Amino acid sequence: MSSHGTFGTTINCMDGRSLFAVHGWMREHYPVEFIDSITEPGMDAWINNMTPEQRAWVKRKIEISTKGHGSRVITVVGHDECAGNPVEPHQHHIESLRGAQIVREILAELGVLDAEVIPIWAQIKNGTWVAEKIS
Repeated sequence: MSSHGTFGTTINCMDGRSLFAVHGWMREHYPVEFIDSITEPGMDAWINNMTPEQRAWVKRKIEISTKGHGSRVITVVGHDECAGNPVEPHQHHIESLRGAQIVREILAELGVLDAEVIPIWAQIKNGTWVAEKIS
């Protein structure tokens, strides 16, 4: 585990607008200094439709973040205006919730039972990108 700061992890679209908003949200709600980013275009849909090879790719990155960096807070993000997954907000919410469950399963396989996995929605509000927890 890293001794050089506290880490969190975001499993997010590659879109920098959502990354910026989620990093801010994570730092506001959790004592994280650094945030590992695992990205693909339209990640909320991507994680729900992974091939076995893609699942192994994500699992390895989660393992590095949790076991190597000690991350114990992980967000799974869908966002507004997503070019990689151009669906309605409701569908993003469903995919982020399901994606969070998939991440919990991966964490259990890795023996990481003390991490919190949070589904997140990032959107534009009053001209600013903001992130919020999906319940």
